[in-house]
Amino acid sequence: AYGDPFVKSAIDVDLLVPEDVVPAAANVLRTLGWRRVMPAFRETPLRRRWYDSVQKDDAFTGGRAKVELHRRLFNNRSLFNPSFDRLQAAAATVAIGTRRFRTLDDADQLLYLACHGALHFWYRLKWLCDFAALVGVMDRETVRRALADGHRAGLGTVLASALRLCREDLQAEIPAAGASAPAPGPRERFVVALSRRVWTPRSGVRRLGPKAAMRMGRGFLAGGLRYRLHEARALLIAHGDFARVNLPDRLFWLYPLVQPALLAQRIFRGRL
Repeated sequence: AYGDPFVKSAIDVDLLVPEDVVPAAANVLRTLGWRRVMPAFRETPLRRRWYDSVQKDDAFTGGRAKVELHRRLFNNRSLFNPSFDRLQAAAATVAIGTRRFRTLDDADQLLYLACHGALHFWYRLKWLCDFAALVGVMDRETVRRALADGHRAGLGTVLASALRLCREDLQAEIPAAGASAPAPGPRERFVVALSRRVWTPRSGVRRLGPKAAMRMGRGFLAGGLRYRLHEARALLIAHGDFARVNLPDRLFWLYPLVQPALLAQRIFRGRL
């Protein structure tokens, strides 16, 4: 979208592999000298199953770089979860320097950026700029196809809020979106309002309101019982707490009960 990949800063590299290939891919990274940094707890069968059900990736570091090994696009399978085979069949090939890489095609990339930004309520404004920049280089028919696919997948709120933020806050019009955009609704207004709120830096206890709203607000991004159940389960237990409280699997049911104390500890340390 920017013409030159080297004008963009990068925090990490995301690699998507079929879910059943994750253990083998992780072994390849270890063989190459990469070290896993997430999950960062003592693994037990139940902890690992829980982690895999609510988290999309394992993270590795090597030198000054970071790789996230994705088993799916998003933590919540009910948000946007096309099969690996479907994504691979539509994938585009791009050149970076002398090498060529496979990546999501423009339509899938647009939906991915919209979902990723909405899940974080666009707290990094550059994510919204990425979304607008990509739309700016896509042909109208591909934009219309992506938006239509998104609406069929239940991403109406995600797309409508992204388009509205682009239009009103970046002055980036998306002509091809006109006929596909749904009528504004309460969920869209919530996403837009919270996104604008988190763009204002806050410190101390003033951070807690927006942070809590972002965590709880994810439940409004999409409809469906499965989507909301996943969000509730992810709030029930924070996987980082496995490293703080080392309970055996037979006492796994205690983790939700100690959440209030662990949450208070994170707030006190400024890590919420």
